[in-house]
Amino acid sequence: MVGETTGRNVRLLKSLGWGRMWIARDRNIQVYPNEPWGFDNGAYRDYTAGRDFDADSFLRSLDRAMGAGIPRVAVTPDIVGGGLHSRDFSMEWRGRLPDEFPWYIAVQDGMTPDDVDLSRFAGVFIGGTNKYKATAGEWCRFAQSQGKMLHYGRCGTIGKLEHAYEIKADSLDSTSMMWHRKDWEKYIYHWLHRPQMRLDL
Repeated sequence: MVGETTGRNVRLLKSLGWGRMWIARDRNIQVYPNEPWGFDNGAYRDYTAGRDFDADSFLRSLDRAMGAGIPRVAVTPDIVGGGLHSRDFSMEWRGRLPDEFPWYIAVQDGMTPDDVDLSRFAGVFIGGTNKYKATAGEWCRFAQSQGKMLHYGRCGTIGKLEHAYEIKADSLDSTSMMWHRKDWEKYIYHWLHRPQMRLDL
């Protein structure tokens, strides 16, 4: 999945079968037919802007998302860099969220599979630092052992794309390819010439 691109890029996404990861803080969600889209909570965007998680904006975005249908992935609110505090925050939020969506718990530095109960989640969203993403294989095995899915967040390099394939992730997202045409071309090349790597993008 890529970011909230619109316009002429949508035709390209449709031809590739790629979807978008929507935060939808300031726009409506408009998905193309059968798009494999995702719904993000916006916590990372708030974090990079130097502000606390905006719960009110998230809930408004959730209303818009529910009008668009059912996504492949929905990320439960979390606290970037929050470790076990983030886990508790996500567990609290999960009780407030509609069961129609496939909610994933975002895991990050300081969390291990022993710390997480997946019974109310559809899967695991790999967040955290680049160093922490090295544990994604362990998380993938943990999720699969319980019949759950694994999504590789911020998969912004070809190396991470390779890693996501190697650990058998079910889906991934990246916004980095949207900034430069050459990055689009690299990802598209791998998609077209490495068919065994065709995760849900």
